[in-house]
Amino acid sequence: MKQTILMTGSRGLIGSALAPRLSDDGYDVRPFDVRAEQAAHREDVLDRHAVHEAARGCCGIIHLAAVSRVVCGERDPKICTETNVDGTKNVIAAALEAPARPWILLASSREVYGQPQCPLGKRERTGTHTAGANRDKFLLRSYLACAIRRAWTPFL
Repeated sequence: MKQTILMTGSRGLIGSALAPRLSDDGYDVRPFDVRAEQAAHREDVLDRHAVHEAARGCCGIIHLAAVSRVVCGERDPKICTETNVDGTKNVIAAALEAPARPWILLASSREVYGQPQCPLGKRERTGTHTAGANRDKFLLRSYLACAIRRAWTPFL
């Protein structure tokens, strides 16, 4: 029997490249994206119930759903934070509450971290979106610390 992996943001840059590779490796990839071609997979990470239902029976969750475009984050910082923070909280809650407790992989693109101007570890982060993304990452780290205290270790 194939193992199932839930992939949020399955239509994005990383998800659209990773999903076929996982399928080729024998995994059943359950797509979850607001831009999905099939209506059955067109879901939003802000819909807590939909995330919980989609996570049911999965061995793992690859969480890629995010508002990552700089211009979108600047245009609507509220929806950016809601999607990136609250959506991630929904994914973590779904994993914590699932009987099998699937593993989670969280990832971000360079849109969040910015284009490196100097070696890793010495980067200066500037710009509205990057500062907002850093704030969102800080909020998520705090939330993850609470999740770990609940006797669950996520993969970061």
